[in-house]
Amino acid sequence: MSSRDHPPSYRRGTSLPTLGNVRSAKEKVGQLAAGLRAGAHLRYRLANAVARPLPEFMAGFVLSRLYRAAGFHNVDRAAFISAPMRLTGTSSNIYENLVIAAGAAVSTDVTVNLDAVVTIGPGCTISPYVRIYTATHRHGSSTQRCHPDVRPRPVTVEAGCWIGLAAIITPGVVIGRGSVVSAGAVLTRSVPPNSFVSGNPGVVVGFLPEGADWIGPRPMRNADGTRVGQRAK
Repeated sequence: MSSRDHPPSYRRGTSLPTLGNVRSAKEKVGQLAAGLRAGAHLRYRLANAVARPLPEFMAGFVLSRLYRAAGFHNVDRAAFISAPMRLTGTSSNIYENLVIAAGAAVSTDVTVNLDAVVTIGPGCTISPYVRIYTATHRHGSSTQRCHPDVRPRPVTVEAGCWIGLAAIITPGVVIGRGSVVSAGAVLTRSVPPNSFVSGNPGVVVGFLPEGADWIGPRPMRNADGTRVGQRAK
């Protein structure tokens, strides 16, 4: 009798699937399904889909309410969100991890990673193309410097801050109240209140007055209170 006459499971070089293999396959499918559920964030995507047909900035009057309805209960109704945000995160907790206070304004094309909590305080302005990330990795060996383990670190933008066009805020940063992060800056360290931050990596190049007594790109004060370029008395 040739091998073609045998049932398929008994042909040479083949074997019946074992119970362990079946369980392993089911576990892999279950893990894949859990990952898809955690990463899909369907309620968030539905809120964005409803708001997307609206003209930019017009959505600002409804998006905070749409996000709240989707489950982002820490987004205040009085926050102004100009256009659908790009929210990322591998955790199902993204709905708890976004905090936007009343009076904050978020512009267009803003990306926020929500593996840890991101807090945007009252009176803050987040300019277009800003990127805020909370997920980081520890350094691995020379064969793989980016270790696979994700280490979430929260980001806080305190009250009254202005984050300029296309600035990048990295995990674990706290931006002190009333600070300005200039356009294109890459902020990798926390800064004290009323800081003026510029450059890549971002550094504090001066301090801003408490009052609104200036107009211009760099109305800064030194640590001793004198304006930048002015000699101390």
